Amino acid sequence: MVVHDVTKFYDQDLIVADSLGMLTIFCNQQILSRQKLSNGAISHLQIRTDQTGDLAIVTSDEFGIVCASKVSEELWKINLNNKCTKELKGEIIVKSLLSVDFVDQHGHKSCYVLISDNMKQIFVLRDGSIVNLLTAPGVIVAMCKGSFVNSNILGYQAQPNGDIARDSDPPENTQVLLGTENGAIYFLHNFTISVDEYARVSQPILDLQPLHLPDCSSDLVLCSGYYNAITVFLEGRKICQYTTPDWVSTMDIADTDEDGTDEIILGCKDNTIQIIKLSIK
Repeated sequence: MVVHDVTKFYDQDLIVADSLGMLTIFCNQQILSRQKLSNGAISHLQIRTDQTGDLAIVTSDEFGIVCASKVSEELWKINLNNKCTKELKGEIIVKSLLSVDFVDQHGHKSCYVLISDNMKQIFVLRDGSIVNLLTAPGVIVAMCKGSFVNSNILGYQAQPNGDIARDSDPPENTQVLLGTENGAIYFLHNFTISVDEYARVSQPILDLQPLHLPDCSSDLVLCSGYYNAITVFLEGRKICQYTTPDWVSTMDIADTDEDGTDEIILGCKDNTIQIIKLSIK
């Protein structure tokens, strides 16, 4: 479920994907459209925005099918199991999906979709075509984008991983963090995955969320997992941990009190919801 203005009719629309493969868009508390995207459960949902402001709803299902659609039409669909060139043991299962803008070697910004699977792979899609395939150090179960390390001090302690050049302007390029099922977090920049861990928690990861605070030059990273807390990292260092009554199953960022600073909204497995404000002294 995502809240986003995809219709341009009202301030916000509600986009809901379900276990029957249906994508439903609610506008002004009414069903505006319904699309059958899959014969299986839709497990991931993101809104992609390109450089012209054009929107697309990107989904993936339990069978490895990724689809992009507008309010009433399908843009493209791809089955990752049919596109993988190397022999795999078993079917591809999508573990995480992220829409992100990257700057290429010519300085042009393009919108990509990153898709991680159960085979330690990250597919890089652009307009429905696979343009790169990265090998991850583990199964990536969560991804988030932001500015997590000062680009001026980015060392190249990473090894090339894929065919796309990495000589774009670092300050302009988006940074991505990759959370694995064993608790390790890796850094992705210019289509290269770091050899060393960015950070680590002791349990499997469920979600990663970026948090920008006015007083911080880099974004904070909020990590939830198989434990009763969220862990906060700044430039790879653990700076605090907030204890919760149960595992955090969902996490979002919003300025709920309209004071100009974002708060953290936590939904726990015991059905409790908390809103917390984080400040760095």
